[in-house]
Amino acid sequence: MTMKHLTILNKNAGGYTLQEQRKLHEILHKIEGEILVTPDLATLEYQLEKHQNYHPDVLGIGGGDGTASQTLTLVQKIWGTLPQYIAPYALGTMNNWAIPSEASDGIIDKIKRSTGFGDTKAVQMAQYLQRIVKAEEKPVTEELTLLDVNGRQGFNLGFGLVPKLVWTYYGKSITQYQALQQELNQSTASDYEKIFAGIFSARPAEKNLIDIVTASETAKKSGGVNAVKAAMSAIKGVLQPSSKEYHFFSEPLDAEISIDGENVTLPHQPLGIYVASYEQSNIGLPWLCPYPSPEAREIPEKMQVVIPYGQPLDIVTSIPNIFRSQHIKNTRYYHASELRLRSNTPLIGEVDADFIFGREIVIKSGQTVHCLSLKKT
Repeated sequence: MTMKHLTILNKNAGGYTLQEQRKLHEILHKIEGEILVTPDLATLEYQLEKHQNYHPDVLGIGGGDGTASQTLTLVQKIWGTLPQYIAPYALGTMNNWAIPSEASDGIIDKIKRSTGFGDTKAVQMAQYLQRIVKAEEKPVTEELTLLDVNGRQGFNLGFGLVPKLVWTYYGKSITQYQALQQELNQSTASDYEKIFAGIFSARPAEKNLIDIVTASETAKKSGGVNAVKAAMSAIKGVLQPSSKEYHFFSEPLDAEISIDGENVTLPHQPLGIYVASYEQSNIGLPWLCPYPSPEAREIPEKMQVVIPYGQPLDIVTSIPNIFRSQHIKNTRYYHASELRLRSNTPLIGEVDADFIFGREIVIKSGQTVHCLSLKKT
């Protein structure tokens, strides 16, 4: 089949290297299309406007979850429609959205990039695209439902406990998060992004004392290492009721919740909310992926909403269940077309590891995207 591609690589993605770019270019230049390397959102927006009439059959996205979300948001906004197929090139620190397509090997890909030994999943994806175009084959795809979050397109999001875990994953402190909450509450929506940028860019005070190098560059850039550290911090807090971590991770989510127009009532205030259009999440190890939303794709064009309402210890003691694709206790699971949150104070959420803010947030399940898959290839 005749197909034309436009492939966008995020130069600042955690797994991007010039060598990887050259490998992808060597493969993809043999078929019709273009490769764009974008260092920032302004450049990405400029290139998409420049290519409004390009009409590719395949949109390649090279980066992590945030890159995919930002790219699809701008493509939808500028082009008004998405290409028929999406090709995930897992170049991010974390690559949840690429898991259903078996297009991410986490830290193994990082080792391959560092050593030059073996083809990463991104390179394999490029090889697969070249092969099906040359052979005029119908591609193997995995279908994912895009989520619309106040106009932002994405694949997973969370509130309460979830953005706190993402915050610690990025190496930010509890004190910084609390300062963010306080300043947002004293400001108007027009200042939210500026406030966030100022607090997020500051180094935690304890890290200003000394940098201790304890790992190779590969390990330091690994999402798996940071994910494990964040998880251990949360577990430590749960097991020490007097610690600041305990109070931080135990704080309930203060918001009115409605699903498909019906108010949600729970036995206790929720710890958080996790919403996803796929089952697994990535901690950097391809053979060890938890299933926080185990039935996410059982009902087409719906998202799975997971709401834990017990104590963080319930989640910790249910970790084996999460890895076995089973439900955890004191948690509600829904399939929904719309989730609406309202709060008297600004909510902090994350969409594909990027932070969002608002007193009212509406999440809707959107169109289905067809992601090229390395399954059965």
